[in-house]
This record gives sequence, structure tokens and C-alpha cells, in this order.
Amino acid sequence: VDNALDGLTGQQTVATRTLDERLLSRVTARFPAIQVSPISAGDVASARFILTTTVTVLDQSQNKSSSYRLSFSLTDGRSGIVVALAAAQATGETVDITPTSFYRDSPSLVKDRTVEGQIRTAQTPAGSAADGVYLSSLSVAALIAEGSRLYEAAQYTEALAVYETAVARPDGRHMRVYNGLYLSNVQLGRMEGAEQAFGRLVQLGLATNALSVKFLFRPGSTEFWPDPKISGPYPMWLRVVARESIAAKACITIVGHSSRTGSEQSNDRLSVSRAASIQRRLEVVAPEIARQL
Repeated sequence: VDNALDGLTGQQTVATRTLDERLLSRVTARFPAIQVSPISAGDVASARFILTTTVTVLDQSQNKSSSYRLSFSLTDGRSGIVVALAAAQATGETVDITPTSFYRDSPSLVKDRTVEGQIRTAQTPAGSAADGVYLSSLSVAALIAEGSRLYEAAQYTEALAVYETAVARPDGRHMRVYNGLYLSNVQLGRMEGAEQAFGRLVQLGLATNALSVKFLFRPGSTEFWPDPKISGPYPMWLRVVARESIAAKACITIVGHSSRTGSEQSNDRLSVSRAASIQRRLEVVAPEIARQL
């Protein structure tokens, strides 16, 4: 059973973790003759079937409770063919989409090609091929899953060792791996290692045209969130993004966001202002980057 993901963001949430626990419990109880286990590095190579799951919001209206689609696919590990697909629906009152601590703390959003393949596989009709990139990355995904579990259990030294094992593999260059290296080093106070991991994360994001670093702002403001545990690393992030962008000769599109509360006009202005504030900060760090933004 692979870790369930949010079908829009690619993150793990309280809801997806709850779903994982219930799936393991119910399938194990209902089919005692079948060995069922969460994805792990030791089991993934011999797995006969892989169960892949997503939780996707269907209605984000502010005026009523959101509804969610739960998608489940079962893939034959030998042929790579999806042999069964099922779906169920849940309402917002029972679905907690708060990200788990690994995804909440990660500096970069992680919906890369592998994650997209996992989401696609969970929604693939029976008889069709599962996503090839996703299937070929299952061994690394198992290490990522183990590392995130250790991180969320505050076992940072052990988590760092798992992520270092993952990144040493030829197929280990994943956003989630670099996020894990960064987060584990930060928690252990190893800031040089954290900066190196963040630099490799930025390099990968630039190389794949998928760099997405999260800067959080005070509500209604272009000032960063005041908690130093959150915004303290931002000067380093800006410096590394500028340095790696210049080295890669990459042009950067800066996108600002706001919440869904308030008027559309004020949110448009705030979003543009936040993007412009990041642009100015990058230009202060490295004036030569101005023509690339």
C-alpha cells in the first residue's frame, strides 16, 4: 500500500494518513490470507500488487462544505497494468487536509513528475498501464516514505540517514529527497548541510522548470511571516535561488498568491505586490539577476 496523496497538491495530509491506516486495517482484516503492508524498501521489489490512492477535492466553494473523491487503483507489479479501479466520496466535515509536518515544513512544493505519475496511476482505469515513471521510482518512493515517517516521529538522525541513502542512488534525485535532506539537517542544527541540500533542490527545480519555493507572508501584507522558525531561513533561500539562477542563466517567473477571503480586486493587488516584493529582494541580493526576472 503506497502512501495516499492529496490529488491536487501531491502532499500527504491528516486525511491521507487516516486513509492509509484504515486501508491497512480493513484489508488485513478482510483478507487474512493476503500479506498486506505499507510501502517499504524491503518489500517493494517483491510486491505482487501495489495499491495507490488519492484524496481529491471536488468542490472548493466558500459557501458550503467541500466534497472529496477517494480514488483507489490496484496495479499488477509484474505487468504494470492496473487491474482494478474504485472510487468513493467523502464530505468536508470528515476530511482534514492539513499537511503532515514533513510537507508543512518543506521549503519547496513537491508535485514533481513522479508524484504526478502516482496521482495519475490512482485514477487510471482497469486494463490500462500504470504510469511508468511512478512504477520505476517505487524503490526510492519507499525510502522517501520511510524518511518522512522518521521525520514526523522527530527521529531526525535516522531520517537523514535514509535520505542520504536515497540521494546516493542513481535514481534518487527527487524534490522530496532534497526536502528531506534539508529538513533533517535543519532540525539537527547542521546549517551547512541544509544549505547544500537547498542548493541541490533549487538546481533540480531549475533543470526541470519546476522550482516552487514557499515564502509565507503576514495576512494582507508583503512582509514575511514574523515567526523566525518559519521565515528565519528566507535570506539564505533568496541568496541560493539568486546564485543558482544566475549560474543556470535561467529566467524566473515570480508568482504571488493570496487567500480566498476578501475581494477579488484586493487579492489581485496583494498577489502582484507579493511577487514584486520577492523580485526586489532577489535584486538586492544579486543586482545582476534583474534581467532574468
